[in-house]
Amino acid sequence: AETRPLCDKFQTTDLRSRCQQVEDRGGCKTRKLQYTCAQGANMDEDIEPLSSNAPARRGDLDAGEALVKSQMYAAYLSHVLVLAIIITVGIWVSDEAMGGGGVSWSQGDAKRVFNWHPVLMVTAFSFMTIASLAFRAPYRCADRRATKAMHGTQWAVASICAIVGITAVVKSHNDPVSGYIANLYSLHSWVGIAVIILYSCQFIAGVMAFALDMEFITPSMRANLLLLHKYVGPFVYNATALTIMLGIQEKEGFIGCGYKVETVDSIPITHFFDIPAVCRTGHALGLLVFILALCTSYALHDFGRENIRSY
Repeated sequence: AETRPLCDKFQTTDLRSRCQQVEDRGGCKTRKLQYTCAQGANMDEDIEPLSSNAPARRGDLDAGEALVKSQMYAAYLSHVLVLAIIITVGIWVSDEAMGGGGVSWSQGDAKRVFNWHPVLMVTAFSFMTIASLAFRAPYRCADRRATKAMHGTQWAVASICAIVGITAVVKSHNDPVSGYIANLYSLHSWVGIAVIILYSCQFIAGVMAFALDMEFITPSMRANLLLLHKYVGPFVYNATALTIMLGIQEKEGFIGCGYKVETVDSIPITHFFDIPAVCRTGHALGLLVFILALCTSYALHDFGRENIRSY
């Protein structure tokens, strides 16, 4: 029977299997050997040849395996948090303080039409999370083409949600019955426009280079685009999280989240329940978005594992 001494060092069947997949493609004869093989997510990367014959120490392998496992758990947690933020935004917009609560698409009901905006933008962010983790999720499909199709489809669904969500806020601001409201006056809207532009460029470039495989894009161009794609994608994702939090803050400013005090507010926690319930829910939503962005970024990050032994 064929022996795989490197892959046999991993304790779990899942990690050994993923190691073997990369080893079969030659990826394990490299400096990233111990960690790339375990992660199994960088199978298409060009990796520099191994220039040192120094044997890997057992501690290096244990540290690398622990890091891979922690990223895998972060990916699982991100999926749980996706469900949590969708439930939380639903509770938030259902509060009476949010324009009467609930959603609507009727003229003259601008406040409830607006409520579609946070619901759909948070839903878009949720699909962005799942799409971003498509190549890293522990349960990802072994067929890379299927994974790419799932990745692109989820980003497309996120785009549709975002388009309808933006339409909702424009409709609510330009309702002749409810009264007109200025557009694009806030920092939230300006940052949002910048994120939308970056998102659109990222999506179009991804479709052209990796989905349609257009002939004028040479292999070297595609390789460079992949590097850029891997940088811009996480940036857009985290910028979207920031924009959502700015939007929550802006909405809470309209609602009014403060409370009256007659002495120095030296222990604010004692006034926790003096904060309106709708604001506490909004705060919770913002914190969940923050934690979700952190978990997803951790799951996706390349920690430069090939250099761990040098420290």
